[in-house]
Amino acid sequence: MRHFTHLKDLTPEEIQSILRQARIWKTVPPDHIFLNKILAMVFFNPSLRTRLSFEAAMLRHGGHAIALEVGSGSWNLEIESGAIMNSNKPEHVREAVPVISRLADIVGVRSFSLGLSHEEDDRDSVIHAFKSLSSVPVISMESAREHPCQGLADMLTIQEHFEELRPKVTLAWAPHIKSLPKAVPHSFLLSASAMGYDITVAHPPGYELATSVIKEAQNLSQRSGSRIRFSHNLDSAIQDTQVIYAKAWGPSSPLAAPLDTLTSWMTHERHLKLADPKSIFIHCLPVRRNVEVHDSILDSRQCKVIDEAENRFHIQRALIHFLLSHS
Repeated sequence: MRHFTHLKDLTPEEIQSILRQARIWKTVPPDHIFLNKILAMVFFNPSLRTRLSFEAAMLRHGGHAIALEVGSGSWNLEIESGAIMNSNKPEHVREAVPVISRLADIVGVRSFSLGLSHEEDDRDSVIHAFKSLSSVPVISMESAREHPCQGLADMLTIQEHFEELRPKVTLAWAPHIKSLPKAVPHSFLLSASAMGYDITVAHPPGYELATSVIKEAQNLSQRSGSRIRFSHNLDSAIQDTQVIYAKAWGPSSPLAAPLDTLTSWMTHERHLKLADPKSIFIHCLPVRRNVEVHDSILDSRQCKVIDEAENRFHIQRALIHFLLSHS
């Protein structure tokens, strides 16, 4: 049985195979490949594109999707082993997950980082609890450490626009009104490194990504022949790049500059002029206009965020089929 909760759950060859399948089915959709199959989706956190794309993938191909919202419509779940359950969590994952996996053919889990530390995110307690207790494949719909389906959808979007080229990509930190998790930028860094893309990560001092993720990305880049560099200068990082990926994430140090002092990091139309003329702009969504990204980029012809969002459906369809085929 195979799970997909972190990029390392797939080999480079399997990643390429899933991307190829997604592109083929985008042109020639399959028939009822999920007939009589049930996907149970467990949401600890809100969702729009993730829930919609997973549900659409199942329903369009003969299957069914059931959404369970933890603490709202289903019981609040306790994760910790040995917990004295005398608070607001009346059910433990030790009972909940086996029940879910007996009634469904595949389980999706969405659980954001609590923002405690990189070490806590690395433990990825919720996703690992589901994997250890499930008798069917588990797929991450975003966890504390990674958002691997988003990462593969990003790669599909890049492939569609640059075909066989290995474009230069820039992961650009963006300002926000609050501190956000690092799962999305982590997955973009890992996926781009696995694909062999030269990537520059641009962020203010004190906003570093997790050391463990950087090390994993460096190992992937050594195998794929790509290069990773880091910059504290957004303009130089974007110079001549073919892909700009803007994303907000929280600080890694208490000495980092406050978010409200970093508004100059908002991606603006002038950044497109620094990039390659054929460059594209992507963002996982939702995006706060004129906080993270200026209207002039989001409304430009180079903005591909809607294509990118649609590609979640195509990637997840191929991933679900892969996991069910290996269960």
